[in-house]
Amino acid sequence: GVYGIVATTWLHYWWGYLEIFVERRFFPYQTAKLANTVTKVILDQAIGAPIYIYSYYVITHFSKEYMALLRNIHQQQEEADEKDDKQQERSTRSAKDGHEEEEEKVVGAYMLFQQTCKRAWEMLLPTMYRHWSVWPFVHTINFYYCSIHHRILVQNIVLVGWSAYLSYLNNGGLVSTTSSSSNETSRKDDEEDVTTQSRPLLMTPNEEVERVRRDCRTKQ
Repeated sequence: GVYGIVATTWLHYWWGYLEIFVERRFFPYQTAKLANTVTKVILDQAIGAPIYIYSYYVITHFSKEYMALLRNIHQQQEEADEKDDKQQERSTRSAKDGHEEEEEKVVGAYMLFQQTCKRAWEMLLPTMYRHWSVWPFVHTINFYYCSIHHRILVQNIVLVGWSAYLSYLNNGGLVSTTSSSSNETSRKDDEEDVTTQSRPLLMTPNEEVERVRRDCRTKQ
């Protein structure tokens, strides 16, 4: 829900600016319609699309994990209170615990945001390969035939399916099971480079197609 508001606002202003920029700096729409459309698609896919995908991964993942972090902190606080049988000690400790809890939330949110940004950056390029197999064609048709007032509508229609696919990628769909298996083997052979080897490897589009085919054969 939060990302939908952010994305719609971003597209409104970005496409409005793109329309004016290409019209004035490159090709007028009335006299060079195809060139105008192609230029806008190239700029949109090179600048707008990566920002869109990156922000999607950051906002959706951070909001979900931050809520889980708050629940975990609250649960730990309740467990600590249950162990304290003396009401006076609990009241004396409450102010201190409240301060520590707020500090823990701030530190946890900062570390979570850093991890989320790193995760989104690692997932960006593999996702863009998939994005570029669909959206350049959609936007070429959209920019060429639709007025600027109706482009968001066309975008949102296609976005119904694409958002479900992004959610799938965001929740582990990019992790290669084959790569993970080889990663586990390498970890047993060499335990020194834990940081690098513990990072999940991401599937290429070809690996994803092969996994879908393998799953379909398994179900049959």
